[in-house]
Amino acid sequence: MKNLLFVCILCLTGSMSLHAQLSFGLKAGVNFSWVGEISENNNYSSEDVNEMLIGGAGGVFVQSSRQRPVGFRAELLYSMKGEKDEVQLSSNTFENLNLNYLTLPLSFIYTPASFLDLEAGVEPALVVSKNPEFVELDSELDVGLFLGAIVPVGDKLSLGLRFTLGMLNFYEVTYLDGNELDTIFTRNRSGQLWLAYSF
Repeated sequence: MKNLLFVCILCLTGSMSLHAQLSFGLKAGVNFSWVGEISENNNYSSEDVNEMLIGGAGGVFVQSSRQRPVGFRAELLYSMKGEKDEVQLSSNTFENLNLNYLTLPLSFIYTPASFLDLEAGVEPALVVSKNPEFVELDSELDVGLFLGAIVPVGDKLSLGLRFTLGMLNFYEVTYLDGNELDTIFTRNRSGQLWLAYSF
């Protein structure tokens, strides 16, 4: 995790130094998140998007100039994720699971046309708060991979849509499935609709 984050930041800052012009700005958006469940023995999987939890996201960003077809972007965001409706972890059942992260999305941006940017990147994240508080997570770190699209609106504003796939298990539950033990791994899934303003 630390090595991956270091390499991403090193590549990003090194590449950005080649660009003379950087833009800074503010970003705010809405997350549509849910929890993906995967069975270790491949007996079970769930991607129930009907249990989406709506939360906020916001922070700051720095981005290289759009004058070149390939660019880079780094963000520092507070991002609310989790799942709504009944959630069961081990012997505890509760209404909603709220996991609030401090995230550092790092993206490569390709500009195929003046009206569109396409992005792909990695999102290291750290849990800063949760509800219910008694839930003991197996990992408070997460690393997500994401794809997205950005539409500039004038010189200052931009609209974006991003989908992030969490790659680390934040909770694991082992249970008896028939005559064998199985483990359910839970991972973050989220879509994000956002608006950004560049200074």
